[in-house]
Amino acid sequence: MPEYHSLNSLLKDYKYRDDEFWSITEQDGKIYFQSFRSVFCYDGKEVGTLQIDGKGPLNLSAVNGKLYTQ
Repeated sequence: MPEYHSLNSLLKDYKYRDDEFWSITEQDGKIYFQSFRSVFCYDGKEVGTLQIDGKGPLNLSAVNGKLYTQ
């Protein structure tokens, strides 16, 4: 059964700390998850933010080894 691990302590510089996170997917050993404003990547040690052009992502999907946002 999957275990929950909070990554909150790794988001120290993220100014929207009250965002909701969802649409979690694994790709190439990394975990990607999104909020209303950003997409994040967790590599097992650090959380990084992915640059998205325009407004925040509505949806995050992994298809054939690539990530797509709407």
